[in-house]
Amino acid sequence: MYQKFFGLAEAPFNLTPDTRFLFLSGKHREALANLISGIQERKGFITLTGEIGAGKTTLCRALTNELNPETTKSAAIFNSFLNEIELLQTINKEFGLPAESDSKGDLIHDLNEFLIRENSIGHIVVLIIDEAQNLSPPVLEQICMLGNLETDKLIQIILTGQPELLDILAKPELKQLNQLISVRHRLLPLEKEEVPLYIRHRLLVAKGQIDIEFTPRTLQVIYEYSGGIPRKINILCDRCLLSAYSKVIYTIDEEIVKGAIKEIEGEKRKKAENPIQASEKTPIKTGNLVLVLIIMGFVVTGGIILGIHFANKEFAGSLDSGTSFSGSKPGMPSYLQKSDFSSTKPLAIGSADISPTPAPKPPAKPRKIYLYNWQYDEDRICRVNNPAYSYPASIITWLRLWNIEVDLEEFKKAGDSSIKGMDVAMRGKFGLRKWAAENNLDKAIKYDLPFVLVFSVPPEKTSPFVVLMRAEGFSLTIADPVWGIRTIGKDQLANRIRECHFFYSDPLGFYNILKGEETSRVKTLQEYLKKKAYFHGDSTGIFDIKTENAVRNFQRYHKIQPTGLLDDETVLIISTRMSAKRPRLYSSGGED
Repeated sequence: MYQKFFGLAEAPFNLTPDTRFLFLSGKHREALANLISGIQERKGFITLTGEIGAGKTTLCRALTNELNPETTKSAAIFNSFLNEIELLQTINKEFGLPAESDSKGDLIHDLNEFLIRENSIGHIVVLIIDEAQNLSPPVLEQICMLGNLETDKLIQIILTGQPELLDILAKPELKQLNQLISVRHRLLPLEKEEVPLYIRHRLLVAKGQIDIEFTPRTLQVIYEYSGGIPRKINILCDRCLLSAYSKVIYTIDEEIVKGAIKEIEGEKRKKAENPIQASEKTPIKTGNLVLVLIIMGFVVTGGIILGIHFANKEFAGSLDSGTSFSGSKPGMPSYLQKSDFSSTKPLAIGSADISPTPAPKPPAKPRKIYLYNWQYDEDRICRVNNPAYSYPASIITWLRLWNIEVDLEEFKKAGDSSIKGMDVAMRGKFGLRKWAAENNLDKAIKYDLPFVLVFSVPPEKTSPFVVLMRAEGFSLTIADPVWGIRTIGKDQLANRIRECHFFYSDPLGFYNILKGEETSRVKTLQEYLKKKAYFHGDSTGIFDIKTENAVRNFQRYHKIQPTGLLDDETVLIISTRMSAKRPRLYSSGGED
């Protein structure tokens, strides 16, 4: 449904095992190496266990692709709900042997001859049985017998399954099979740092044409929810993309992933409940029904009376102890806890215990309590506890996009009057110039540079100053110093923007170049314009008429008033385009 929107050739998070999408994490690479080594060394029996969705089946399919078909004969059985005869018939069929007989002796005889023949010419025969925990003990005993055909290990048998497979093999009746297992490997989940690589890998295999952004906090939530299990990651990411598609955005933020988790968990609860249809219930005789109704009437009446009594008593007790009934969700997982910046209860600092209030008091007037005070959050956005500080905080976030770190300690210590003047001090410290563009958002976005949005009337729950970090179609990703990073629609900002503040560094001083000037910085400018085919001639280092015309050509191309002067807008574009690693608004990039 969402493939065309995201520029994907196919669904990236399909649950069907597909070796093209196999992400060889450190754990998967180690497992594959152990399997190949066990086969080549003819170890006989090998087990591969892991949680549901860890990637065992996909890894086994990849294993068969890795084996040389000229020297190895392999067969894989993915349906493990088989009896003894059905298993033998399936094995023979997979190896191209006669499989119609219902005689266990005939089937084993044909298989044994095949194994001896292949072994005599140096071939290795490999049998993979997936979901082996579903096999009954008699079937497992028969598999043990197959591995013991002749004296040599004519067949290499790999049993894959969930962790309980090891418990089944440890049963006394399967002691012989358990002792024959030479290689045991447990496939562990992905590490936290591997999750973003896994997601990126699947998007690349699906030939994604648009850079779908998963914020750092989103990736943290995905890891916490999935535990690093690939199948859980796939289910959650698929739901996230569907949600982003419905909202016409390209950034998967915390709100989207938590909403997707609630949808998934809600569906699980519905399946678990699965109410029994009334028609399937056991009928109750009329006499018994009357008796039951009379008893229920007494029980309900008594319950109501007792309930009112204890409820009044409990309510009175709760008032006396100062208990709060709002905002407490002890059963909610940590990854679904909402980062709410408003609270009616102030944070307790330096106190491990709070004495109960002896008598009820009128509720205090709600006041906002923010979680950040001049700190970098999980997305490395500079966060503050007051919208009045959002302008210097936005500049700090903008600097981080250029990989310039700012020590926030001095901001924490400064008073209100000092903070409000720190934006000027910061610009001076880092040699930044500011250009305040008009409130034309579409034009500002075309510069393909992050900038600070200055609102005349901020949208709801939005600071007066935010950083525009990404633009994809009608979707904008903003970094709000108070509310954090999120995606909003361009239409939400209509008629709300006062100015767009661009910052840039001009280390060579292009802005101060005068007509007729002969300096090295003019030569650098000429060489850049010549490289971009705006300037034709020798780089003399003199700002002559040819150089002025070249500047006009540059301005016309970028739809700037062609004055031939190096104004703020022109120098902004030149200086930033000269940086190879500049941050961009468009994920797909573009020509400079």
